[in-house]
Amino acid sequence: MRIRYARAAQTDLRNVSEYGREHWTNTAEASVVTLRDRLKGVLGNHPQAGRKGRVEGAREFVLAARKFVVVYVPPDEAGNLIVLRVLHGAQTWP
Repeated sequence: MRIRYARAAQTDLRNVSEYGREHWTNTAEASVVTLRDRLKGVLGNHPQAGRKGRVEGAREFVLAARKFVVVYVPPDEAGNLIVLRVLHGAQTWP
């Protein structure tokens, strides 16, 4: 299975990195790498993890350590899982 990131999710990860550079200084890049690795580990092994999403056909998985909510579409026939958004729990979305 391949994990792909939609444009909005890529932007979200860039924003996390930029925020991190301002607030976490030495750990910003490591935080994004850790977040992506954790997603790969959990969703790669359990593509139906989390709960039914607020967006039709999507699921939501909470990364509790950093309080991020990952909105994703489970794998299609080709085995591509698509991450739609990576949002902090304090952010709002549909």
